[in-house]
Amino acid sequence: MRLLIADDEDYAREGLITSISWDKYGIDEIMQARDGREALTISTWFRPDIVLTDIRMPKLNGLEFAERLIRLCPDSKLLFMSGYLEIEYLKKAISLDAVEFVEKPIELEKVEGAVKKAVDFVREKERHEKKRGPVAEAGAPASVKHAQA
Repeated sequence: MRLLIADDEDYAREGLITSISWDKYGIDEIMQARDGREALTISTWFRPDIVLTDIRMPKLNGLEFAERLIRLCPDSKLLFMSGYLEIEYLKKAISLDAVEFVEKPIELEKVEGAVKKAVDFVREKERHEKKRGPVAEAGAPASVKHAQA
């Protein structure tokens, strides 16, 4: 599974990467970005399964990045981090179908809980797609066959 961490604070990105045992969640590829613009560029070729992004970043903030990301990688699961609990941020995160919103300063247990939740969503989608695979090959649209099952 692929994870992208976007945060303008180097120590936050590096701290997350080194402090969490990502392999226990099935995450074996991690990329990092210093701002939303760099995160979007990386996403075009990396295609992250999960994105952990700060909201306040230079060049392109986390919310703007996420809006563009979901057009590019609609299956990516979003986790937002912020030290600012403004209602507008929360509303926007909800509208972008965020899996979780983690407050800064970061508590590793909360980040791990959010990551586990996102991993579960990704795995459930993969299981669902595997179930649909043979049905779709039978010739009828998967949604029609699935509805009859």
